[in-house]
Amino acid sequence: MGYKVDGLVRIRGLQTDLLTATALVNLCPKAGDVGSARKLFEGMIVRDVVAWNAVISGYSRAGFLSEAVGLYKNMRVVDGIWLLRNGKVIHGHVLNSLMAKYISG
Repeated sequence: MGYKVDGLVRIRGLQTDLLTATALVNLCPKAGDVGSARKLFEGMIVRDVVAWNAVISGYSRAGFLSEAVGLYKNMRVVDGIWLLRNGKVIHGHVLNSLMAKYISG
């Protein structure tokens, strides 16, 4: 079924859409096709942290741990995505929201 969806996406030219491409990158490894996931990922014009997470987790779940770590390093260097920094910012916002809610009663 996943390959049928993939075919329809390609026929309609939707593989360049960030959400659609990310969904396919997430789907391929689940079907045992990490290579197609990587090819789709490499062809993405725009990649966000969700797309990176999809390809990294796909490699990890398939048992390609060194490749997953390599992709993580590339994510940080090539696309400038720093998860730890982003996580700290989100953590700070959550704490501020909780404090504001607590103080306002």
